[in-house]
Amino acid sequence: MEALVALLAVKNFDEISINDIVDRANVGRSTFYAHYQDKDDLLRNGFERALDLLIQHVRFVESDQEIQLDATALFSHAKGHYELYRTLVWGSGFEILTSDGHAALSAKFKEGFTLLLSGKPE
Repeated sequence: MEALVALLAVKNFDEISINDIVDRANVGRSTFYAHYQDKDDLLRNGFERALDLLIQHVRFVESDQEIQLDATALFSHAKGHYELYRTLVWGSGFEILTSDGHAALSAKFKEGFTLLLSGKPE
């Protein structure tokens, strides 16, 4: 994923080949394909991992019969990793992330709220 993000900073997503990625990551093509179907799959997987890290910065709080979502830490994290988010969100792979990203982010929030409502610790 780090190799793909680095390449996205200098190339359009459509211009990046699997060879570019494996060369930059210093891994073989067989290693790449053992983990990912294609570069779209790598981007989606990396985005999902980033969402997992981000959701850890969101607090789900129940108080006075209401549920609150404190996303302050999430935005602080994004601010501290500007280049990564600039590349992912405003880069050429944006279409892939928007098609799958909204559903993945919604699922992460739903999971957090479900845990809160079930009385389990965060």
